Amino acid sequence: MDQQNYEFWVKQISSAKDEHKQWLDQCKKLESRFVDQEVAVNLFYSNVQILSAALLNNEPKPEVTRRFFNALTTDKKKSDLYTTTARIAQSGIEYYFNKSSAIDVAKTAVRGAIKCGRGVLWVDYEPTIVTKAPRANIIKKFAAKIGLAEEPQPEEYVAGRDIKIVSLSPDEYLCSYAETPHNIWWKARRHLMNRDALQRRFGY
Repeated sequence: MDQQNYEFWVKQISSAKDEHKQWLDQCKKLESRFVDQEVAVNLFYSNVQILSAALLNNEPKPEVTRRFFNALTTDKKKSDLYTTTARIAQSGIEYYFNKSSAIDVAKTAVRGAIKCGRGVLWVDYEPTIVTKAPRANIIKKFAAKIGLAEEPQPEEYVAGRDIKIVSLSPDEYLCSYAETPHNIWWKARRHLMNRDALQRRFGY
């Protein structure tokens, strides 16, 4: 990132923080009321718990189907293929949903929406990238050695993927200020990294 882009984004982030400051301060006060144990009867806590249970009381069941049902009535093979594909996708979603405890993360976001008016779910995609040495080819190696071809470069490929659903607290999420969600043109989240993590991510 060059200096001009750096200054532009620092200005954008600072401006968004100023616009959201009053609301974020109010969220901190509400959070203190929610966890206040000195109150004999914490009605705010009780109301939030009741509304949370009403809005999300059980695990949602995904349903994946073909979009066009009448278009393939004459082609049974394609029809069966698309039906089977939809079933596999649905089973995969159900498995991942149970494995990642997504329902607990969603409940946290729902409570945040009730307390502060906004609950944010963020999807993290973390690929495992492996560097693969180029295949040994005597002719190419010899051509590169005498300057007739470029040296073969290592190849990178994705060896694994991990997807995580995270619920962000109000001060962990930031976006451009807008009157409607449609007009938001950038969104960001806070990452806490030490020096080693920063160097692995950015290389400098």
